[in-house]
Amino acid sequence: MPRKHRDVRSGLQAKGFMVEEQRRHIVFIYQDLNGRTTTARTLLSHGAGGNDVSDSLLGQMAR
Repeated sequence: MPRKHRDVRSGLQAKGFMVEEQRRHIVFIYQDLNGRTTTARTLLSHGAGGNDVSDSLLGQMAR
């Protein structure tokens, strides 16, 4: 089931991902409790705006 762009963004922030706004993308980086950056990261495009995020993309982000 596709999700709204804003719902995915707020969900990632609620899970503790830090937001890094870049020119072309919004990058989400996860930090551990000690503040160290982990390898868990994902991104959303600015151009997606309010468009839906597809199931296949959500699956890739989850992996």
